[in-house]
Amino acid sequence: MRVLQAALVLCVAAASLGCDRGIEDFDPDEEPALPNLDRIYPKGAERQPSPVMQGMMGAGPARRGAPPSEPAARPAAGQTAPGATITGTIEISPELQSSAPASAMLFIIARTQPVGPPLAVVRVPNPSFPHAFEMGQAQVMIPTLRFEGSITVTARLDSDGNAMTKLPGDLVGEVATPVAPGASGLKLVLDGKL
Repeated sequence: MRVLQAALVLCVAAASLGCDRGIEDFDPDEEPALPNLDRIYPKGAERQPSPVMQGMMGAGPARRGAPPSEPAARPAAGQTAPGATITGTIEISPELQSSAPASAMLFIIARTQPVGPPLAVVRVPNPSFPHAFEMGQAQVMIPTLRFEGSITVTARLDSDGNAMTKLPGDLVGEVATPVAPGASGLKLVLDGKL
């Protein structure tokens, strides 16, 4: 029994000597920082943080309710004002009118990149067509991201109402070119079928 106790004491002592978690006192004013990845990535393989990380890192003190250190700047020429939306109308192509699923869910999706989660989504149960839509910061999926930049707008008339499934027969369409917040009068035609 003494041997087991001695072995246990030695293991605890060795573990405590080898454990360096860098525990410091909590500083509520400390800004979050990206980890240092120099040991993982070789020189020349520097990477930019993803838009999600940039949104999270850019929030800073304002996220915690502290006053901003500088007044918010006005958007420069060519940039969109905060709160700008995208508006338009969604129609079903005449060729696919008869194959539109009954009791469907319309998903209107805004993306800034081809992969990853959508920037914003509008969900419309049992829509009638033509359907007018508006989307902006209020529909953003991850609150730390901003509804800005070059945005691709797509739509899917989903037969089972589940955003994660894409069933044969669901109707799809997209705006031909990416748009910026503030764009209005878009026409999106559901002209494809899964």
